[in-house]
Amino acid sequence: MPCKTIRAKDGKLPSFVLPDYEDLDESFKPFIRLPEPTDWFETLKVTLFTLTLFPLRLLICLLLPFIFAPAAVLSTIGYDGSKPATLTSPLPLWRRVGFSIARFAGRAGLFAYGFHDLSARQLSYADMKTLFDHSPPSDCPIEYDASGAEIHRPCHIVISNHLGFTDILYLLYFERGSFLAKAAMRSVPFIGAICAAVQSIFVSKDESTTAALMSRIKRQIDLQSVCGSCGMCSLCLSNVIVFPEGTTTNGSDLVMFRRGVFNAGAAVRLTVISSAWSQCNTSWEAIPFRTLTWKVMSQCVNRLEVWHAPPYLPSEAEKADSTLFAYNVNILMAQMLTAMKRDRAQRGRATWARRKGPTLREMLASDLANKNKNGRSVEPTKIYLTNRDLKVRCFHELKLGRMGGAEVLRKAKMRCGRDELIGRYLTQLVKDERYEFGEEELREYREYVKDICDNAQ
Repeated sequence: MPCKTIRAKDGKLPSFVLPDYEDLDESFKPFIRLPEPTDWFETLKVTLFTLTLFPLRLLICLLLPFIFAPAAVLSTIGYDGSKPATLTSPLPLWRRVGFSIARFAGRAGLFAYGFHDLSARQLSYADMKTLFDHSPPSDCPIEYDASGAEIHRPCHIVISNHLGFTDILYLLYFERGSFLAKAAMRSVPFIGAICAAVQSIFVSKDESTTAALMSRIKRQIDLQSVCGSCGMCSLCLSNVIVFPEGTTTNGSDLVMFRRGVFNAGAAVRLTVISSAWSQCNTSWEAIPFRTLTWKVMSQCVNRLEVWHAPPYLPSEAEKADSTLFAYNVNILMAQMLTAMKRDRAQRGRATWARRKGPTLREMLASDLANKNKNGRSVEPTKIYLTNRDLKVRCFHELKLGRMGGAEVLRKAKMRCGRDELIGRYLTQLVKDERYEFGEEELREYREYVKDICDNAQ
């Protein structure tokens, strides 16, 4: 079965890509590091900053745990986040201050990595309707205050795409995020104290990640009615952050969402993060962490652009079907990412038009750098029907030189056939009249998977 791109009939919705694992570049496109400019000007700049700016930033980064961990340790004395009474009780002022200081480690980390240009945009339901033709269900009418501004319901579950460490740092501070963490992290000096102070969800080795997440979300929903959105307790002062892709991507496209968080059938807030880069792609994809740290810290200024959507209120059908819920949110976030890229490109073209001529940097830069900088080439975001297992077990093995290309593709085909979620997504596409995908094509895919499984035996 050839690699198939499933397009929307009106061209307004994102396309889905079903890889055939015959071509490495196309099949693993969301995980391939995007090319960066390598002209002599960039090389000279990086060399200069490596000798000057990089050591200073690295030193600041290494000192951060020693600065923020003491506040985290003091603020968690006598605090047991596993008890419902602790979560719903108003926190004393000294503990709230300590937790806030611990969270500021996220903002300080962004500063140490050179993220001095942060752009955030809060969308309203009116924006969502205008840009993406999305509105809340009819049984959840939008409420307005006396001035006519929208009133958004409290929502403490945040859904985001995942680029790497940058979005974690951003969400930790600006969204007061709580993340899933291995139980062993609790005992790590300095870092463990900060994780506890930001109400991380610690998962033991013998515990399912999905089960731990669902337990926290269910407890969050059940206890929210107890505290009454007081704004003073642990539940109100933190948000559960979920990366439904289950892995990082290069920031150009999305992969299909896992259903874990959507099984709760609860409202979620969508956040789309993009690294507005021109010289250094700050996404952590197909590159060692130490190399990425050096590249990012050797830039003068790094940029991050974020769009926040109002709470996504699931319909009754979405509450009953987590696959449908994940599918619809996946499409909406892909639309948001495409709109963000186009908006950035339009602003870049407007800036270019106002200039009397190109700058020295633009005259010396490569064609690729100019395209990235000025936004002349914007490719709509696609949704790839692939997963973390295929990335780690196949693509990473190729990058590490442990497997050859032919072996990687053969292994990827077998693992692709084991993922039932791909079939569930394709079934949704058959039901979705907005896309050009029918029963015959779904039958062809199932026969293809059956042949792969039979040959593997």
